[in-house]
Parts: sequence; structure tokens; C-alpha cells
Amino acid sequence: MSFSVSFEVDLYAQGIERTLIFRPSGDLVMIHCESRTDWVPDPERESVAQSELVAMLSKLAGDFARGLKAIGSEPSEAARIERWLKGEV
Repeated sequence: MSFSVSFEVDLYAQGIERTLIFRPSGDLVMIHCESRTDWVPDPERESVAQSELVAMLSKLAGDFARGLKAIGSEPSEAARIERWLKGEV
């Protein structure tokens, strides 16, 4: 898996209020943090290898799916969640 388009993750919860902007650049993904509070990110920009980012996001998806299963959440039966549990993202 690799990224070919830019995307954003909006962390809108009160007190966090920031957007992470991901832009692929060759084998790297450039990540820019925009704050909507007085907090100033340091550093404002970082880069990560695409393969490393995919591994982190895959682990996040698996951990999230296991959490849904642990609490017996109805969405944990969804096909996508089942794939995440198997490590298929």
C-alpha cells in the first residue's frame, strides 16, 4: 500500500482542535499540523516513510477493532472490522 493523494485528519475535539495534513512525496509522507487553538506545534512539519506510516495506521486499525470486540460493540461484527482484526487494512 502506498499513498498517492493528499488527505487530512481533523482532530476537532475541544482542546485538541487541529488538522493533520498528509502529502505524499516519493517514498515519504510529509505531515503538517495546523492548530486552531493557541497551542503551537513544534515541529510544525514532519516526514515519515510511507511504509512506516502504513504500519502505524494498520496497528491503529487493529487496536481499534480489538477494542470494539472487547466491549462487545455491534459494529465489531462488520466485515471491515473483521478484516482489521486479521491485519488487512
